Amino acid sequence: VHCLAFSADSGLLAGGCADKTVRVWVIPGGACVATLRGATAIVCSVSFCHQGRRLASASTDASVRVWSIGSGGTPAVLVATCSVSSAAQGN
Repeated sequence: VHCLAFSADSGLLAGGCADKTVRVWVIPGGACVATLRGATAIVCSVSFCHQGRRLASASTDASVRVWSIGSGGTPAVLVATCSVSSAAQGN
């Protein structure tokens, strides 16, 4: 795990992993409730939106993915023309 982020209500914990996935665990208990796949490189940053329904992940492949938590759908993908080092926290 390269990075971690809690949701605003502290009910979820997300981790960006070297295996190119984002894992989401429920707190308390620690059960993994989602493994999000799609990055083609190490996930180096994760950040939940304020409401906790979306999660952004940045990868060393110069992409940012925005996931809808619980939907299981395909993420929105933004590709930068330079390296991406953070999925900055925002609303």
